[in-house]
Amino acid sequence: LRNTKFFNKTVRDNISNFAPTIGVVLGSLIARSIRLAHGVALPALSVPSKFATTTGRPWLVPLKALPVWARWGAVLPALMAYVLLFLDQN
Repeated sequence: LRNTKFFNKTVRDNISNFAPTIGVVLGSLIARSIRLAHGVALPALSVPSKFATTTGRPWLVPLKALPVWARWGAVLPALMAYVLLFLDQN
């Protein structure tokens, strides 16, 4: 779609940038309309009632529960990840 002559360049770029989102929305709307119009039972994903981890563990690692050597050992990799992300964004 990016190289066709149907629309001007700005419209083509915007459509191709949002193509995955447009595809998911259109597919969902088509499936919903078929379900409502014809009463077809389409399988759907089961969504849990609460937002939690699957094993029940906490979301964050309790850093105070780690031994002191592990806390100090995590400083260098964390600093390297921080510098990498900072340089990648700037």
